[in-house]
Amino acid sequence: MRLKMALKRLLSYFPVDLPVGMTAYAKWRDSIVELIGPIATTNDLRFCIASEVIRLGPNTCSISKNYIVRRVRAGAAKQIAGADFTDIKNQQLAAQKAAAEKQSIGEVTADTKAVNEKNGVQ
Repeated sequence: MRLKMALKRLLSYFPVDLPVGMTAYAKWRDSIVELIGPIATTNDLRFCIASEVIRLGPNTCSISKNYIVRRVRAGAAKQIAGADFTDIKNQQLAAQKAAAEKQSIGEVTADTKAVNEKNGVQ
């Protein structure tokens, strides 16, 4: 089984004609889903593959399956990195808000003490 997958991966580097017809497309797409591996649901991978095919230029008539595999994996990595980036930015904003609130509470306390001292209240 591993040898069979290794052969499929090797062959994926060679360009093949883009499929014409739903049956040929489904077979081609499923072979790419198999090469990508279980990184997402089958429908999500089908969507990504279709998106990559739609983005191909008008003069492209053949492509390596590995090209699609790399594009989908890169897209998945970028999506995770974007989520991590957003999480870090949200943590920074929360820390800034907490610091601003702490500073404003300190200023109110200092102002209250000044007013109390001025009025002779302890």
